[in-house]
Amino acid sequence: MSMENIYANISKTTDQIRQRSNATQCPGSESAGRRDHRPAAVCLGLLCFLLLTAVTALAVYHSRVIHQAEKEHNNLRKERDQLLLNYSLQTVERDQLLLNYSLQTAERDQLLMKLDKCNKSYICPLEWRRFKCSCYSISIEEKTWSDSRQACMQSGADLAIINSREEQEFMNRIPGEFWIGLSDSEREGIWKWVDGTTIPVEKGEPQQCSCLCFPGSESAGRRDHRPAVACLGLLCFLLLTAVTALAVYHSRVIHYAQTEHSTLQKERDQLLLNYSLQTAERDQLLLNYSLQTAERDQLLLDYSLQTAERDQLLLNYSLQTAERDQLLLDYSLQTAERDQLLLNYSRQTAERDQLLMKYNKYCNKSYICPWDWRRFKCSCYYISTEEKTWSDSRQACMQSGADLAIINSREEQEFMNSIPGDFWIGLSDTEREGTWKWVDGTTIPVEKGFWRANPPQPDNYEDNEDCVEFSTVYSVPFQRWNDRPCEDNIKWICESATSC
Repeated sequence: MSMENIYANISKTTDQIRQRSNATQCPGSESAGRRDHRPAAVCLGLLCFLLLTAVTALAVYHSRVIHQAEKEHNNLRKERDQLLLNYSLQTVERDQLLLNYSLQTAERDQLLMKLDKCNKSYICPLEWRRFKCSCYSISIEEKTWSDSRQACMQSGADLAIINSREEQEFMNRIPGEFWIGLSDSEREGIWKWVDGTTIPVEKGEPQQCSCLCFPGSESAGRRDHRPAVACLGLLCFLLLTAVTALAVYHSRVIHYAQTEHSTLQKERDQLLLNYSLQTAERDQLLLNYSLQTAERDQLLLDYSLQTAERDQLLLNYSLQTAERDQLLLDYSLQTAERDQLLLNYSRQTAERDQLLMKYNKYCNKSYICPWDWRRFKCSCYYISTEEKTWSDSRQACMQSGADLAIINSREEQEFMNSIPGDFWIGLSDTEREGTWKWVDGTTIPVEKGFWRANPPQPDNYEDNEDCVEFSTVYSVPFQRWNDRPCEDNIKWICESATSC
């Protein structure tokens, strides 16, 4: 019910009271106007004061409740707005993380493609330079940008795109001025690479108070106070009606405030739940992002290692190619030298055959070895039956016009293998330790002798083995030389060269 209807009903009621008062008044009664209504007026005034005080108290309490409700309502709204802002920020951050995740995934796939491409051993064409997985050709001609790009495309390539600081450092090592694949020919200020990608150049109403005045008069005691009583009664009724309306309005306001408070609390709880879910999702995205970053870094490391390994392989390949060319050159030189040696060998063989013919013709018929001596080719050999030291054995040979045996060839070694026993031969290192010399003054390297191999000889056991014996006790035919002390007494073999 509106205030206007309340006032209209109060006016109607007041008129009815007046009509009833006029109807009940006895005409012609003289004592009616003379009654004293001041006590009733005082009581009604006191009642109005009390009602006004109650209305004022209710108004103050209502204003405080409304202020408290509005304050809580504003706080809840602020909290809700803050949660909505945090929610929107979390959503933006999540979207950014998702974008970064997708970019990281694309970058990882790109790196994997590059890594697979680099794993294929690709060699740049001749006169092209290689950097990582790209080949670069530096022109020696001068053309416009369009003609330069056309020339590159005719070679199956395009103008250079610089994607990293390392590639920029690689380009810095190329002297001169060169076109690269960057232009703003499509739109001024929008710089675009030849593959279509762009690159930035640098991202309260005042309240009205009404007062009621009661003018006084000296003749008030004599006046008729019934209109005043009626007005006070009407005022009390109006105040009581206002108090009732205020109580109803206050209860409705309290109910509405409580309802909105509970709604805002539910909305706040839902926003807190969404905020916690968004926080968990953000943390998960951050974890995925960190994992993607670590995987990207690992891929970059693998890519750099693969690049270094490929460069090392290319270097080894170039070194192997140079070594192969050197070996081919050495092989050709060795082949020519071998052919020359074969020619010399064939000539020597022919000369040897001719000398053998002369030897067989003259030497075998012109000289006969003494009795108890053995003949092999143009030499006579005496095998002693006594045992002497190396020096005494040589002295005995020299008294017979010979010397201790000298073994000059594999055939002579085979001839000596047919003589059983241990014998001194004309080989020693008495003059200088380790330098083995025949009795005719010629030296022989250790590796060219027919030394015993097990145990390895010569070993100069106890630093006292300077003379060589020929022993057929050892079973290997061409491993029968052994060094032993020169003071040992064994048999000996003398050799006397005939004059063929």
